[in-house]
Amino acid sequence: MNKKKKQLVRIIFIFGFFGLEIAFAHHAFAPHFDTNIEINLIGTITEYRFVNPHSYIYFDVEEGGETVNWRCEMGPAGRLKRMGWSEDFFVPGQTVDMTGNPARREENVCILGMMRLESGLELAREGPLSRVSIEREDEPTRSEEIAGTLDRPRYLENGQPNISGSWRTVSKGRDAVVKPSGAQIIPTAAGRAAAEGYDMRFDSPIMRCHYANLIEGFHHGNTINEISQGTDEITIQYGFMDVVRVIHMNLDQHPDNIVLSATGHSIGTWDGDTLVVDTIGFEPGVLEHLTGIKHSEQLHAVERFFIDEQADYLMREYILTDPLYIEGEYSNMDGQELVDAPYEPYNCIELTGENNIRPGEQVTYHNGIGSVDFAPKEQVD
Repeated sequence: MNKKKKQLVRIIFIFGFFGLEIAFAHHAFAPHFDTNIEINLIGTITEYRFVNPHSYIYFDVEEGGETVNWRCEMGPAGRLKRMGWSEDFFVPGQTVDMTGNPARREENVCILGMMRLESGLELAREGPLSRVSIEREDEPTRSEEIAGTLDRPRYLENGQPNISGSWRTVSKGRDAVVKPSGAQIIPTAAGRAAAEGYDMRFDSPIMRCHYANLIEGFHHGNTINEISQGTDEITIQYGFMDVVRVIHMNLDQHPDNIVLSATGHSIGTWDGDTLVVDTIGFEPGVLEHLTGIKHSEQLHAVERFFIDEQADYLMREYILTDPLYIEGEYSNMDGQELVDAPYEPYNCIELTGENNIRPGEQVTYHNGIGSVDFAPKEQVD
């Protein structure tokens, strides 16, 4: 850490800034930000980028007589908007007082813990809005409500069970109905070899605006998935990375000339009120973006979608097989709840920069930003 950054570091005790505890021991950002150091910065807002997968606030800080521009990472725009955040909160020229953690591999970059805006609003990285020192009659509230399924037709006019609508992953701890098995994917020797050298800090496909795979993409980021039903096709518009899956309901078997893709080729059939989806034709990719477990083009997924009548959840049970990279079968489940909010485009724009790129590596982002080439600066720890 250079001398300038040392001057900015203040140890914040557990009930320090704003009298609230800031918990940072989370796997999602700990590899990229030093959770053992907390910094307090006071600066002037210059810009705010309200984008997915991470929003950023840019601000100037006076350091030793010089003006240094910082950027601080926050949550994805979609999630923040659902909590009531607005771009209107962040006015260039106004003062911001924030606490966070510094980036591990890039100067003048941090991740937000808590911040106080000149307007008096206090904001946590992904927590609820709070109000301090001012009265706000228009204080935002969550615009997204749980819609439930009991007040809608159980079947569509075409006879299909009704699974259409806007669905969002059931929050952890909300209901005991969703009980993932806790099973782990066991890679084969070939699978271990394929994953050798994988480093989530730099290699996660999600950091390259890729949805990873049809399992993680369906629930990652707590985004809203839109399901549309037709007689011949059922379409799932993933809220994460704007992926579209088409399930062919008028085919008995997969065609011989499948072009490999991230989503594969899906055919579906109704087994009573359960939609059974069989998918093959995947291009090789990452099956678990945190651990780097890979899958080959031999991946085969069987999903079973059905409405749990007790909880009104859309449940998905799935079995994955990949004889090349996975030992035996891997099975698990997840659940979605119907919400009174439409799908919104994710429009991934990756702005993380050098902190998430292996030193010396040239990376091409999937969002059209282009190639970014960084020369090695330090040994990666």
